[in-house]
Amino acid sequence: MREGVKQNFLWTLVGIGLGGGVFMIIPSNHIVGIILICVSVGIGLYAWHSGRKETRLKSIKAAMRESKCVWAFVYTGQQILDAHILKEGEPTSIKKLILLKPDLNNDTFNYITELAGGDTLNKRKMDIQAIKSLLESVKSASTEVDTYYHSEKLTYIFTIYDKTPEIEGAIQLPKSENAWIVVQSLEPKRASEKKDWHKWVVKNKGNAKEQFEAYYDLFTKIEGEAEQT
Repeated sequence: MREGVKQNFLWTLVGIGLGGGVFMIIPSNHIVGIILICVSVGIGLYAWHSGRKETRLKSIKAAMRESKCVWAFVYTGQQILDAHILKEGEPTSIKKLILLKPDLNNDTFNYITELAGGDTLNKRKMDIQAIKSLLESVKSASTEVDTYYHSEKLTYIFTIYDKTPEIEGAIQLPKSENAWIVVQSLEPKRASEKKDWHKWVVKNKGNAKEQFEAYYDLFTKIEGEAEQT
């Protein structure tokens, strides 16, 4: 919650206290007390709503459209496919995409499939098809996307978004003050149900800046060790 929202809550408590005091101590000013209490509660509700709105996650489609540069570290990329973000002949904000290597002999691929609660040969083949379908969609976009295969045993995926990416040479880097990361953990035996995936946002500012930089560095490290498709 923002500092301003916290201050609104503090002033709400003060207002309720003053209103209650006026109401109880000065009978002739009951109306003033009631007004103070109502105004304070209104401020509190507004602050609560603002806090919820600020921390509410955007849909993946909205986040992609809002951004000019996106780096995605995923497993199958099924959520990107489901959102119908990539369309043939159209540009995409995705600049880098790191996918799990679709290989039944890949220990990490099998580990992630088991962790997701879909440890069957049929499910693995479906995951492989999803990865291949996503790569085909990427290739059909009118803008170039750097794609890689990884074999990282992480229990989470993460995507870096930026509305105003920094430019180094001809390369866009999603690390401006407007950048943010959506991290999505993989809960054992439950990840196939999207509602059970826990997500959180890490912004490139304030107390979260150091954490943002750690994820950003992790992405570049995985990229450096990944196999280009």
